[in-house]
Amino acid sequence: MRLLLQLGADPMSLSREHHVDRSLTPVRPTPQTFKAELPWILHILVEHGADLKWATPETGNLLHYATNTAQWPIVHALLRMGVNPDIGGPDDTWNPLNCAFFQSPFELRFTITESLLRAGANPDILHPDGDHSLHKLIEKPGCPTKVFRDLLPYCRNLNVRNSRGQTPLHLVMSSDSSKPSYSSSKLGWAGLLIEAKADVTRRDSSGKTIVERALQTEGGFEVPLFVPRHVPTISVEPNKYKHMLYLHLNFLTDMGLRFGIPSLIPAKAVYDQFHAEVVYSRKNMVYRSDEKHMLFICGWGLSNETLDLFLNVKDALGRLPGHGGKMGTQFRTFWDDNCSDINAQGRHNRVLSSRTSRPWMTDFDGLEDRAARLDL
Repeated sequence: MRLLLQLGADPMSLSREHHVDRSLTPVRPTPQTFKAELPWILHILVEHGADLKWATPETGNLLHYATNTAQWPIVHALLRMGVNPDIGGPDDTWNPLNCAFFQSPFELRFTITESLLRAGANPDILHPDGDHSLHKLIEKPGCPTKVFRDLLPYCRNLNVRNSRGQTPLHLVMSSDSSKPSYSSSKLGWAGLLIEAKADVTRRDSSGKTIVERALQTEGGFEVPLFVPRHVPTISVEPNKYKHMLYLHLNFLTDMGLRFGIPSLIPAKAVYDQFHAEVVYSRKNMVYRSDEKHMLFICGWGLSNETLDLFLNVKDALGRLPGHGGKMGTQFRTFWDDNCSDINAQGRHNRVLSSRTSRPWMTDFDGLEDRAARLDL
């Protein structure tokens, strides 16, 4: 090859022949550089005048192509030769890092991504659809937490909104609850964002905070309703699909205490729900005997999930400076007034007895590892 080049062969001569998967073959002829499988061959071509900035509207630059086809040795060689890791593609926002995250074959995707980031690639360049790489990773099933954690230090804007007006934190709190194992594993990512100083007070394009977004999980709380004769019309027992709502609210309570951010604790919503369910329980106690069958149809009022969440929030407020102010006092007073009746019901022994033997803080850091084993 050296001899041919020395004799005048053109390193930029175009050809349709390619060594990689034909499904990734450029639609138009490309130079010999696009066929180089080994870095030393690429070096020889460059020594004899190959232009590394050559690109097509469809395929982009050689760095885009090597990234898409998972040719990590070529990617590494190009970066060492000084090719711009943010070089524009067919669309100026479609840079090599975006190609690496979402088009490279999975087995080499994150190796190539790491090389690009270390070479100075900017993850804040948005995708053609207006989303940030953080948004894309949150929505991508199977992405390891390590990849997300390693990307955060390179991001200058953790509060960027995606094409739907959501910040990364809002997106985590709105993750697909029809896939509970996947959604719960992403909660640990929200903790990483909060630890990295993402703005927890930022609102999405609809004006909602992340707490308000979390309260909408699975449709939000079910509130007890009464007809004039005080017969409940729906059950306030959380159904089996409500696990994600309580998981999100417990998570925010943990984060509020861990990082000293009272606004993250959904205190008022939890208090209102607990109050409603306790009142519902009292109504059940005074039903006439011919209405007792309604208890089975409509539930028994206070649920274990709401009780556990209420006590978590009460404990968290009590640990904050000022013990949670007026809201903390309201929690403690209502609990003191009702704890005897709740204990007497005997339905909540599991929740009440376990609280003295377990640490209050929940381990959300291990959610990704446990996600596949969650039985939600």
